Amino acid sequence: MPTITKITLRMMACGLILSALIFKIVYDHQVDLWKKDFVNQSQKTIIKLEAEMKNNERILLDILSFYDASNNVTRESFKSYVSPILKRNIFIQALEWAPRISIDNRKKMEERAHSEGFVHFQFTERLKPGTMIQAGERPEYYPVYFVEPLVGNELALGFDLSSESKRFKALVGSKESGEILATNKIHLVQSQPEKDGLLVFAPYYGGIAHRDRKLKGFVVGVYRLEDMVNHAVNPYLEKGMNLKLFDGKKLTSENKLFELSKADADLISYKKEILAFGKSWIVLFQGDKSFQDGVKWHPPIASAGGLLLLFLLISIVFEINDFRIRHKVLFESNQQLEQLSNLDSLTGLANRRCFDENLGKELNRSSRDKTPLSLILLDVDYFKEFNDTYGHLVGDECLKQIAEVLQRSVERSHDLAARYGGEEFAVILPSTDFNGGLIIAERLRALVENLKLKSSKKSVIQRITISLGLVSISQGQKNITSKALIDQADKALYEAKKQGKNRVVHLEFPIPSLTP
Repeated sequence: MPTITKITLRMMACGLILSALIFKIVYDHQVDLWKKDFVNQSQKTIIKLEAEMKNNERILLDILSFYDASNNVTRESFKSYVSPILKRNIFIQALEWAPRISIDNRKKMEERAHSEGFVHFQFTERLKPGTMIQAGERPEYYPVYFVEPLVGNELALGFDLSSESKRFKALVGSKESGEILATNKIHLVQSQPEKDGLLVFAPYYGGIAHRDRKLKGFVVGVYRLEDMVNHAVNPYLEKGMNLKLFDGKKLTSENKLFELSKADADLISYKKEILAFGKSWIVLFQGDKSFQDGVKWHPPIASAGGLLLLFLLISIVFEINDFRIRHKVLFESNQQLEQLSNLDSLTGLANRRCFDENLGKELNRSSRDKTPLSLILLDVDYFKEFNDTYGHLVGDECLKQIAEVLQRSVERSHDLAARYGGEEFAVILPSTDFNGGLIIAERLRALVENLKLKSSKKSVIQRITISLGLVSISQGQKNITSKALIDQADKALYEAKKQGKNRVVHLEFPIPSLTP
């Protein structure tokens, strides 16, 4: 009768140990990839949430621009302007106008509302949930004078926003900083029963841009917090993930703004601080084993004798193949995130960080290979007046169309068009001397001048022009820094503005010479 020798037992034991070791290594890799997938999905969700918050800030800025462009905003004109916004953003409870009223003008303001058909209008404050009383005397008031939609927000009409501590704290902070600022989580007076929400204050100073400017009042966005965050992240939050949103940096129940649960446990977590409405928020993601159906792995099939190593190899092959597939997906996702981090979200051009990196590389290449290099800085002429006249949405469309001109005109793969900041753009032209740079700059100027920008207010807006500063370095020049090159291009741009705009001015290293 055959017997199993000690050597055979030892070989089988070594095979089992080796199988277990390789199994653990592969399994640990799969767990690591699973966790990285979780972080990657969390980061994508945060990008969507931040974009939604920026959109809501832009809504308030557009209403401020509407006030700047109007001599007198009436109740009807306010309603006409904000109604389309409310239809597109169903999570907004209301958009309001709250003027700054002194105690001496209180009666006059109440009588004005009576003459507009609101015979029961008065300045109010809240006694208890659902019960409003006449506001007490205080030096000044911030009553809700316009509110849209009116239906469902009747209790808010006349409510003095300075009568309640949380609202008053945000109001004062916005007034003193001149920036958009949100309250902490509050109970909305117009909701019965009262729901949690946010008030976001945007101060209006009547178009005066000095620090001693006088506050006229606030454009106020009233947001149903749960609906707003749900709208932004619910489509992107996968099964097996929980999201919690906290006001400030403390992860306590008192600071919790919102929670959306699609997981039963918190085996893994990821958190990040974001800025929204002038406040710091913490976004916390938690996940359980149901995220992406858990860790993907194929356990090796153990067998006795000669089949042990064969099945072990088969298991390793499956694990390596699965690892490669998941690693490829993760690599592609990381590439997408990297690309997003190098692109300007509005125009699709390279952003400032990408521009700085590429300019440094091209300067080094120019010095090493002894090739010329040209840099163009360009600025949209009279863009602030254009924005104030037509609003931020039309202004953004103007920047997008100029970006398309730059993208079409930069034909070589190693050229780079970037959004430098605000209404400023930059173009890096490697292996391009003064003559080549001037041709491209003049072409950009002419193409932008011929753009026909449209808006909802007019069929065609007046002509848009740009001023361009061009700087070139000749072959083999060394020790030129990015800052020095940008400074020269900025000087040339300034000279173009000074000479009357809509023109190209060129400066060349090492001897600066102005060429209009």
